[in-house]
Amino acid sequence: MSGRLRLAVYLVWGLLCAGGAAAGQRVDPDIARLEGARGPAFGAVLSELAERGTQAASAALEGFASRPAAARRARARLLVEALGAADVGRAIELARDPDPEVRRAILEALGRRALAEAAAAERIATLEAAVTDDPDAAARSVALRALSSSALPGAAASLDVLLDRVPEATAREVARALVGLAAGRARLVGRVRSAFASNSRMRPPSGPVLSILLGGYGRALAELPRGGEDPSDRLAFVAGRRHPSRAVRVGAERALTEFLRRLAEFSEFDRADRVLAALEEEGWPRDDALVRRLGFALARRGDVERTLSLADELESAVRGAPGVTAADAAMGRLRAVHYRAAARFASGDFAGARAGFEEAEALLETLIGERLDLSRREVQSLGGRIMVDRLELAALEALWIACTRLAEGEEVASPRVLAAVRRAHLLLLSTRVVDLSTDAQAGDGSFEGVLTRELAPGPLLFGENRFPLWAEGRGFELLGRLGRAVATVARFEMPGFEPVPDPPPGPWDVFTDAERLDRFFQYRDALVGSLGRRLGRLQRDDSPDIEAKRRPLLNQLSFVSAMGQRETAALSAWRDAHPGEEMGPEESARVFRDLADLVTRPSLFALRLAQSLRDDGRTPDAREVAERVLEDLQARNPGTGDVWVEWASARVELLLGSTYMDDGQPEEAERLELRAVRRIEELEGTLISNGADPDTDATVKQLRTLRGSALLSLAVNANVGMHDTERALSYFERAFALDQRDFMQVLLACYRARSGHEAEARAVLRTIEPAPALYYNIACTHALLGDTREAVDFLQREFLENHPTKGSLERQKEWARKDPDLASLRDDPAFRRLVGLGEGD
Repeated sequence: MSGRLRLAVYLVWGLLCAGGAAAGQRVDPDIARLEGARGPAFGAVLSELAERGTQAASAALEGFASRPAAARRARARLLVEALGAADVGRAIELARDPDPEVRRAILEALGRRALAEAAAAERIATLEAAVTDDPDAAARSVALRALSSSALPGAAASLDVLLDRVPEATAREVARALVGLAAGRARLVGRVRSAFASNSRMRPPSGPVLSILLGGYGRALAELPRGGEDPSDRLAFVAGRRHPSRAVRVGAERALTEFLRRLAEFSEFDRADRVLAALEEEGWPRDDALVRRLGFALARRGDVERTLSLADELESAVRGAPGVTAADAAMGRLRAVHYRAAARFASGDFAGARAGFEEAEALLETLIGERLDLSRREVQSLGGRIMVDRLELAALEALWIACTRLAEGEEVASPRVLAAVRRAHLLLLSTRVVDLSTDAQAGDGSFEGVLTRELAPGPLLFGENRFPLWAEGRGFELLGRLGRAVATVARFEMPGFEPVPDPPPGPWDVFTDAERLDRFFQYRDALVGSLGRRLGRLQRDDSPDIEAKRRPLLNQLSFVSAMGQRETAALSAWRDAHPGEEMGPEESARVFRDLADLVTRPSLFALRLAQSLRDDGRTPDAREVAERVLEDLQARNPGTGDVWVEWASARVELLLGSTYMDDGQPEEAERLELRAVRRIEELEGTLISNGADPDTDATVKQLRTLRGSALLSLAVNANVGMHDTERALSYFERAFALDQRDFMQVLLACYRARSGHEAEARAVLRTIEPAPALYYNIACTHALLGDTREAVDFLQREFLENHPTKGSLERQKEWARKDPDLASLRDDPAFRRLVGLGEGD
C-alpha cells in the first residue's frame, strides 16, 4: 500500500467514525475531567483514573471515536495505563485513528504485559501491520516496541517475518528488538545461521543488520542446549570474521566473546573448550583460541596441568607461524609465559612462577622499546593505545613478582617487594604520560585498572577459590598485603590500605624519588600539549558554541601555568630557608601538592577487596576494610576531587550497609544506605546546577544508576530485614523509576506476585531471559506464585552457579531460610534439603 493510500484510509476511517457517532452522547464525568485537564492537573487526574484500572479504561472507550482529537489523546493515554483484557478488541478497532498521537498511544496500550495473552493473534497482527503500514514513523517505532515488549508467544515469529518486509532503517530496529526478546533465541540463532549458510533460500540481511543480530547471537547460542557444538553454529564466528563488512567482523568477534562469557556463567567449561578446539580446526586464529582456552583452564576450572599443556601449545603455535607478525608472535609468547607462571604460582611453585613473570617482564621491555610509527594522528593514537597496554602489562608483571615474594613469606616492607611495586608505579605513571601525549584515551593508568585485568592475581586465581593453596581466605590476605605495599610506595593511590610506618631506606616515597617526580613533570608537559592540540582543533570548529568549548580548556591551561609558578616560588623560598639541605618527603609533598593532585589516580581496589570478602562470607573483615577506605576518602588526599570523593564514599556506605544487612542489623543498614542516597542526590543536584544535562551527561547517568541500586538495596532490607512490605514497595518504586533493566523487571514481577497480580507477574516473567544474576529473584517470584518446582529449581541453580565458595554459599542459604518471599516453600522437602533446614527448624 502506498503512503498516500495509507493516509487516505486513516482519514476516511476518522470521517466514518465521526459521522456514525450518536449525537449528544453522554460522557462519563471523570473522563470529562480528564479531557479538560491541562498541565500538572492532567497527570493528577490520569493517575487517579489509572488507580481505578480497567473500569476507567472501559469508560474511556465509550464513544471514543466521536470525540475531538484532543479528547481522544487524553483517553488514549489512560488506555496505556489501564487497558484490560476484556476491552482489547475495542482498542484494536481504534488502531487506525486519523490522529498519529492517538495511534501511538493505542499501539503502546496493545503491548501492555498486563494483558497477558488476551486476543494474542489479533494484537500481533495489528502491531505488525502498524510496523509496515502506518504513515507515521513514530507510530511505527511504537508498534515495534509494543510488539517486542508484549511477551506474546508469537512476537518472535512476527519479528523474524518483519525482517524481510521492512526497509533497511526499520530492519535495524527490528533486529534490535529480536535480539532483546527472551523468547526469540531459537529464531535469532536460525536467522544468523541462515545468513552464513551457502544453501539458504532466505535473503541475506545487510551488513549493519547482520552485525546487530550477531550482537545477540553468542548469548542466544550459549543458552540453547548444545549450542555451538554443530559446525553450522560455528560458521557465523568463522565466516563472520572474514566478512567484507567491518561491522560484521567486529560483531563476530564480540559474539564469540559473549558466547564464552555466557558459558562461563553456566559453568559449562567443557563445552567452551570443545567449541574453541573445533574453531581452531575450522579457521579461527589458533593463537586467539588457545589464549581463550587458557583462561578457561586456569581461571574457571583451576586445572594447572591443562594450563601448562595449553601454554606450551600456544608458544609452539606462534613460533614461526605463517601470517603472524613478529609483534603478534611476541604477544602470544608473552601470554603463554604469563599463564605458565600463574599456574605455577597457583600450585605453590613461587620461585618458578617468579622466573616466568621476570621472563614476561623482559619480553615486554623489548616490546616497549620498539619504535612505533607516530607520524599521522590516527596512527599516533593507535600506537599510544598499544603502548599503554604494554606498559600496563609490564606493571602487572612487576606486581606479580611482588606477590611471589609475599607468598614466600617476605614482609611487606621487604626492599625486594617494595622495589617491584615501585617499578609498577613508574610504569603506570608512564602510561599516563603516553596516554596524554598520543591522545590515546586508553585508560587512566591506575593500580585498580591493572589489578582488575583478567591476567591479574585476583581475577585469575583468587576469585572463586578453585585452588586449595589459596582457599580459606589466604588469597585475600595476600592481596591485602600487596595493597599495603602499594600504599607504602605510591602515596595517596591506594586508600583503605595502611602504609608501612617505617620502611627501610630506599626511593619508596614518591615525593623524594627523582625518577617518579620526573614523570610528574612529564605528565604536566603532556597535559599542556594535549590542551594545545585540542584548542588547535577547535580553530577549525565553526559551531556557534565555540567559546563555550574553548573556555574550560583555557581555564585549565591557566591553572597549570599558575601551578608551575607557585611550585617555583615555594621551592625558592624553601631553599633560601634551608641552604644545603635536602627536602624531606613531607616538605616535598606540600610543595608539589597541586602537581600530585593532577597526576595521582586513587584506586578503589580496597573496596573491591571488601566486596570479595563479603561475597565470601567474611563480613567483619569486609566491614573493617570498607571503614578504612571511607576514612581515607574523607581525608581528601591528592587526586580526590569533590565529585569523585562523594561518589566513592556513597559506594563504600552502600557496601557497609550490606554488611549490616548480612549481620541482621537492618536499622543500621538502612541508616548507612539512606546516607548514601542523600549523598548521591546532592551530588546529582550540584552537577545539574553547574550545567550538566541530566539526560546526556555520563556522570549524572552513572549517579542515577548508583542511586537506583541503593534504593533497591533499601527495598530488599525493608522486605527481608524489617518485614515491612509497604516500606519495601516505596523504595522499590523509586528504584524502578530510575532503572528498568532485566534485574529490575524480575523484581517488578516479584512485587506484582507479592501484591496478588498473578497475570501481570507471569507476563513479566515471560519477557525475561533467565541469567545467573536473576536466578534468586526468579525463584522468589515463582514461590510467591505457588510454583514450588520452578522456585526450587531456580534456587538450586542460584546456589550452584553463583556461590562457588563455602562462605558465600552458607551466607546465601541463611538468607533464603529467612526470606519471606520463600515462606511457601518451607514445608517442601527439596527446599529444606537445599537450604539446610533440619527436623526442628
